[in-house]
Amino acid sequence: MEVYAADGLDLRRIYDSGQCFRWRDEGDGCFLIPSAGHIVMARQTAEDRIRLSCDEEEFQTYWRSYFDLDTDYAKIAAMVSPQDAFLTRAAAAGRGIRILRQDPWETLITFILSQRKNIPAIRSCVERLCEAAGSTGMIVRRFPSAEEILAADAAGKLDACGLGYRLPYIRETAEAFASNQTDQPIQLNQTNQTNPIDRLSQLSDDDLLAALMQLKGVGVKVAKCTMLFGFHRLDAFPVDVWISRALAEEYPDDFDFAAYRPYGGVIQQYIFAYYRENARHQRAGETGVIRMSERSKTGDGKRNENYEHSETSAFHLKRLDRKLAYQGKILGFYQDTVELPDGRQEKWDFIHHPTGGACVVAVLPNGKILMERQYRPAIGAETLELPAGARQTPEEDPKKTARRELEEETGYTCGRLIFLAEVSSAPSWCDEKTYIYLAANVRPAGDRHLDEAEEIRLETYTPKQLLTMIRRGKICDAKTVAGIMAYAVWEHV
Repeated sequence: MEVYAADGLDLRRIYDSGQCFRWRDEGDGCFLIPSAGHIVMARQTAEDRIRLSCDEEEFQTYWRSYFDLDTDYAKIAAMVSPQDAFLTRAAAAGRGIRILRQDPWETLITFILSQRKNIPAIRSCVERLCEAAGSTGMIVRRFPSAEEILAADAAGKLDACGLGYRLPYIRETAEAFASNQTDQPIQLNQTNQTNPIDRLSQLSDDDLLAALMQLKGVGVKVAKCTMLFGFHRLDAFPVDVWISRALAEEYPDDFDFAAYRPYGGVIQQYIFAYYRENARHQRAGETGVIRMSERSKTGDGKRNENYEHSETSAFHLKRLDRKLAYQGKILGFYQDTVELPDGRQEKWDFIHHPTGGACVVAVLPNGKILMERQYRPAIGAETLELPAGARQTPEEDPKKTARRELEEETGYTCGRLIFLAEVSSAPSWCDEKTYIYLAANVRPAGDRHLDEAEEIRLETYTPKQLLTMIRRGKICDAKTVAGIMAYAVWEHV
C-alpha cells in the first residue's frame, strides 16, 4: 500500500540516521524492515511517499505507529529560528527523518552494543547476535528475548558474536529483564507487573533515565538513545562524538536546549545527520560542501542591504565620494571617486539596485525543478531561469518576495522556504543581491498572474539535467546557476 507524509518521510535518511540497525538495504530505494515480530518491505517511490508490502489492517495496527505518522514534524522543524543558519540547514537536510517507534528491549540491547562502533559495525554485530540467539521462522531472525540471550550465552553461542567487553553488559541486562527477583536495583520485575518494559514505560523522563543508567554498561548516552528511539521520549537529547563536535563548533556559548522542548531529540537527529554527512564529504575531499560553521549568516536577507555600508577594510583601496549621475525607474547610476593604493584617484561607475530580489528552487514531488524560459532584450536571447523577482521595498522579507514570485509566475505555492545562498550579481560595479531559497512541499495553487510585459513558458528538468546544461553553457543566468549549484550541494547531487 502507498503511504504519504506531507511533513517528510525519507527511508534513506532514516536508515542513515543511527537509530535503527536491523533495516536491510535491498537497493533501488528498498528496505527490508523487521520489527517486533513484524516484517515489511518498504520502497521510496517519490519524495515523502513510500510503498509498503502490507495490507491496510497491518499498516493501521502497527506500521503507522512505527513510522510515527501522527507526529507533525513540520511543526517541529518550524521551531528552529531562521536566525540560526546552521540549524536551519540541518533541519532542512534532515527532512524526512522520523523517530521510529521501535521495540524498547531491542533498542536497549542494540545501543549497549553500539558503544565505540560505527553504524556498519553495529549492524553487523546486531545481526550476529540475532543469528546466535534469535527466533527462526522469519525471512530474517526475530530479535532475541532476554531469556533467549541467556540461553544462547549458556550454550556458548555468543562467544563468536564479537561482542567483546559488551558481552557482560548484555548478560547482566538480560538477567535483570528475565529474572523474577524483586531485589534488582530498579525492580524491573514485580509481582503485580511482570513486564519490565511496561514498568519502565510508566516512569517520567528523569526517572526513566535514572533507571536505565542503573544497568551495567548503560551510561547517559546509551540511556538517552534508548529513551528516544525505544521509549519515544522525544525530548531526550543523546550526545555522541558527532553531536559533541557540532555543539562545540556551532554553539560555543551554549546550545539552548529549552527552546526545542519537548522535541529536543528530533532536533538532535537533524544535527547528527547533517554534521555527520558533511564531515564524510569533507574527509572524501569533495569540493563545494557547505561550511558547517555558519552561525553568523542568518540567511534572512537583512545583512549588508544598504550600499552605504562601512568602509572599514584591510585593503588600501578607498572610496572618497559617490555622486548620482542618473536615476532610472529602478536603478541608480552613480560615479565613485576612488583612491588607489598609490594615492592616485580614479572615477568608477556604480549601479545601485535598492531592493535586490529573491529566487526560488522549486522541486516538484517528482523530483524535477520548475524553470522559466523567456526572452531577455538586454542580451538579445532566450534564457532558462529559476522563478525570481525583485522585492517591492528594501525592507520586504525576501521570503515573502520568493513566495509571491513563485505563485505569480508559475501558479505554484509551497510550504516552508529554506535559505540556500546569497548572491551578489556583479560586486565590482553593482550592489544587487539575490536571496535564493529552496521551496518545500511545492504544489499547484491556481492560475498564474504575469505582468503585462512578461511572457514566460514553464519547463521542468531534473537536477542532473540542469547541471549538464550549466556545464554546456546552456544556462547563463547567474542567480539560476548559483541556485542550481547550491541545491546540488545541498542534496549531494
